Amino acid sequence: PKDNFSAGAHYFDLFQKLRSLPGADRPTLYTVQSVLLAAVYAIGRGRLSKGLALLSEAITLCLDAGLHRSVEHYDHFDPIETEVRKRTFWAVYAWDKQAAIYFGRPPMIRLRDCDVPEPELVDDDYITREALGTQPAGKPSLMTAFVSTNRLYVIIEGVLDVHPIPRPSAASTSFLSRATSALSGFRQSKDLKEAEALVDEWCAALPPYWAVTADTMASRDVIRITQAERLHCLEHFVRMLIHRYRFSLHIANPGVGGEQGKEAAMKGAQRSALQIIAKHLEISSLGLMTYSDQLFIDGLFVIHQLTQAGRTLIAILLECKSDDNIKDHALMASSLEALKACVSLLRRFSGR
Repeated sequence: PKDNFSAGAHYFDLFQKLRSLPGADRPTLYTVQSVLLAAVYAIGRGRLSKGLALLSEAITLCLDAGLHRSVEHYDHFDPIETEVRKRTFWAVYAWDKQAAIYFGRPPMIRLRDCDVPEPELVDDDYITREALGTQPAGKPSLMTAFVSTNRLYVIIEGVLDVHPIPRPSAASTSFLSRATSALSGFRQSKDLKEAEALVDEWCAALPPYWAVTADTMASRDVIRITQAERLHCLEHFVRMLIHRYRFSLHIANPGVGGEQGKEAAMKGAQRSALQIIAKHLEISSLGLMTYSDQLFIDGLFVIHQLTQAGRTLIAILLECKSDDNIKDHALMASSLEALKACVSLLRRFSGR
């Protein structure tokens, strides 16, 4: 195949044929990686049921292979295999969280069940079977972007684990309600302050090389630009989810927390939504959106981030329209303009 699209189709067809061979379902590194790649391809092609089924299989194989456990104290694995194991697990973990936030599916992997460490911040060139080398000073490792991305997905796990907003029809004294409140995964504060603090800590720790700055955007390194944009948008996607949850609490419990609390949540959600849309527009104007789609499979991420940002802006506009206490016309005007830009970007993807 001479182009990426036909190559993906050929890979998927070959993958389907090889699955009938003896031993094709053994939980090896190669099996986990091949099934994950097939899942990514199927999801990207819009075959969600097939793709998510394959993703579930990849997760099961990943756990069967013990990739979620640390092997630091064993001498069975050489440095290359050790790093590949860690990278494979965190790739599967990231896709598990993406399926949860983009498609509303319960996550299958919980960090509390895993003790595998993060990959080392060392590029492939400096890892051999004999030893794990060191990254040369002044040469940022590509793994930094990968690890930074996964740290945001770890925070997303906490956001997903927040206590569900009570439904009016659910009795607060029911067994299920009381049991849910007692689950360890739902013990963080209702306003997600811990998650927000972790995002702030993540931002402070992000190396300037991978941050969205004037220096980064002026760089000729396409990988640096697109990865910095991806990290920036994912950061604000997490922040948007946090503020949107707070906004939802105010809607579900009118009068609780006051109008100021609701307006602060709305403005926080809008601010992050605007950042997501603006940055994707900038990357598109630079002509890098296609590159990003093919190399990093960001097309799918962009679509769902824009969709969620658009939904957030629509919710804000509807609330501003229905609540006479909200007099911030600038909030409505900026939300409406950003929504138009969001729809325009999504239309570009609809023609692909």
